[in-house]
Amino acid sequence: MDNKITMDIDALFSSACPDGRYGSGCSQSCSVNCAGQGNPCDHVDGRCTQGCDPGYQGSKCEQICSSGTYGPGCSQSCNSNCAGQGDPCHHVDGRCTQGCDLGYKGEKCELGCEDGKYGSGCDNTCSDKCAQSTNICDRFNGHCNGGCKQGYQAPLCTQECSRGKYGSGCLESCNASCAGQGDPCDHVDGRCTEGCDPGYQGDKCEQEQLVTVALLILCVLCVGKEKKRFRMFCPNSGKWPVSAPQDRLPSP
Repeated sequence: MDNKITMDIDALFSSACPDGRYGSGCSQSCSVNCAGQGNPCDHVDGRCTQGCDPGYQGSKCEQICSSGTYGPGCSQSCNSNCAGQGDPCHHVDGRCTQGCDLGYKGEKCELGCEDGKYGSGCDNTCSDKCAQSTNICDRFNGHCNGGCKQGYQAPLCTQECSRGKYGSGCLESCNASCAGQGDPCDHVDGRCTEGCDPGYQGDKCEQEQLVTVALLILCVLCVGKEKKRFRMFCPNSGKWPVSAPQDRLPSP
């Protein structure tokens, strides 16, 4: 009987607590995370009577949402594109707290990268050496979708062809007649950048220098023919050369 009277007295005093207070003598404050004007809670045990503010849970709204959830009643899931273990986001508004996975941007990582951008937060720009002018590169890793312009190496197309290589996909080899260590040539069109080895000519040193040799051979042939067809007189001695054909020497 005495216990019942004591409980009734406590309840009477507790019921007089103003909004935001509860417990014996109204000595305790309702949680600031209780939803509603003045953070209302049960005047006896402090339970939030109108639920919790977004981002909080528990009878007294003393706990933040579990990882991966946010919002009113912790009923919403963080975007799966949020970077980090368990797709972490802010427990109140769902902002991704560790940034976005590759290929996404926005506070909640809800947007894919626009054409020409890639990577985390879409902060990286596709190489201007990518071959295509649209759908330029993969929004996740930046690999050029249509390969590279001539003279650049896949997949990112940011590096020139290795020494000795040139052209589309760096599949062409510089001419072996290019002068210099490793047969260097222009990474785009294959022109020999240090000139040609002796005996070669042309932008790519692909032509042998045959003109001089041909002229020399022609001269030798011409001299041989002239010896046979004409009598040769040595003006210094006034005599016919010994090598002149005997049948054509004049009679004494």
